[in-house]
Amino acid sequence: MWAINGLYSEVGGHTKQSMKRIIPTLFLLVSGCSSIDTSDKTFDDTFKAFVTAVNNSQYEESLKYIPSQTFEKVSREQVIEYLKEAEQTIGQTRIQQYEFIRRGPVLFKRDSIFRKIRYKSIVVNYSNRDTLNPAAVKYLSNIYGMENIKYDSTERLYIINQVKDLIFMKSKESNWTFLELDSTKEESKLTKRLVPADILRRL
Repeated sequence: MWAINGLYSEVGGHTKQSMKRIIPTLFLLVSGCSSIDTSDKTFDDTFKAFVTAVNNSQYEESLKYIPSQTFEKVSREQVIEYLKEAEQTIGQTRIQQYEFIRRGPVLFKRDSIFRKIRYKSIVVNYSNRDTLNPAAVKYLSNIYGMENIKYDSTERLYIINQVKDLIFMKSKESNWTFLELDSTKEESKLTKRLVPADILRRL
């Protein structure tokens, strides 16, 4: 009832006939969102598809799960080339294990849906050198933080343990995408652009 009461207060002097036109429009917006599958399985399948693409070096496929606004300053093609060069320079990086450890509520805003999920993972970089590679250490530490990286000289690989937050988002016309957040960057410009402030506070 509070939503309808608020609506009446906002439109003030509108006639009952006007209200009859407005309320069905609101109903269509809400029902449009509620028809989208927001079960846990949807988020599990979305992230699994992303991980599979990453682990198979399917760069273009993996970037389908990243919001398009991410590529406004650096194009999607440039990112793909960078990832290819990085793999050739420092070796293959694979998400070996992951687990969702906290699932936030599913929130609706106009025709968009948001959900924050925390996950932990083990990421492995298979070094292409017999000794510690300074370039690999720098690259991986910039992404994951030096404190999260261990080097196994016997297996020639870097093991990264991490805990990250994802914000999944979807509008009626788009596929599911997500942002991966560091706790110190939640108020980043991109996050503010893509996630309404009242939604971000409730996630």
